[in-house]
Amino acid sequence: MPWEVTGPVKERTRFIETYLTGLYTITELAERFGMSRQKLHKWLARHNVDGMKGLVDRSRAPLHIPQRTSEQVAEKIIEFRRRFPHMGPRKIVARLNCSRTSTGPHRARSVTSFAVRT
Repeated sequence: MPWEVTGPVKERTRFIETYLTGLYTITELAERFGMSRQKLHKWLARHNVDGMKGLVDRSRAPLHIPQRTSEQVAEKIIEFRRRFPHMGPRKIVARLNCSRTSTGPHRARSVTSFAVRT
């Protein structure tokens, strides 16, 4: 008989259903499911707050990136790249940093990532 392949959400659901029967402790379930007690407490807490929707993996993307290049600077980089296609990232950075309307120091790496968009 082949092994049944299940996903993480289905396993978490099985854990919650088994725990809610009241027949097993968290320690017993941790051993049974091959997970740490802390991890099972985390999923139990998420289930208590969000229900079954809380068992789905959450995004790990940051909500705020303070170093992100502003749209205004990105537009200037793209404009420079279209106007002077022969300029590389270092020259564009030098021009942007010397311009009167500069919004601060720029890095060649940022310019390269925006130059690819054009």
